[in-house]
This record gives sequence, structure tokens and C-alpha cells, in this order.
Amino acid sequence: MMVLVDCIRQNLGRVPGLYSLILYGSLARGDYLPGTSDVDFFAVFEDGIEPEETLLKIRPVLEGVHQIHTTR
Repeated sequence: MMVLVDCIRQNLGRVPGLYSLILYGSLARGDYLPGTSDVDFFAVFEDGIEPEETLLKIRPVLEGVHQIHTTR
């Protein structure tokens, strides 16, 4: 699953306003099941950033990574 985590890390580096993304749940525990599990996260934003706007940018990245790894 480190490949999935690395892919998320690489793609989310492009989201302005995102300070940190903390993964938890099955992905963090190592028992993530492609096609069954979801991706649980806690987002930390930079000061002065509108959370809703940044979440709209994060969502397609996570969905894209999730889709790529569930179709393998």
C-alpha cells in the first residue's frame, strides 16, 4: 500500500493551500482493500485559506488515485 500513499503524496503536492494531509483508517493500518475500502484523511490548511475551496481541489486527486488503484 505504500505505492498508494506515495501516489497520494505526489499528487497532493500540487494542491495550493494544503499544509498537511493525515491518512488514517485501513490505508494507514495497512489493511486497505482496493474496491472495498475508502481513503480516510484529515486535512490541515494554510492560514487564510478557504477550506471548502481547497477540499474541492483535494477530492478529485484522491478519487483519481483511488480509481487507479482499484482497477489494477
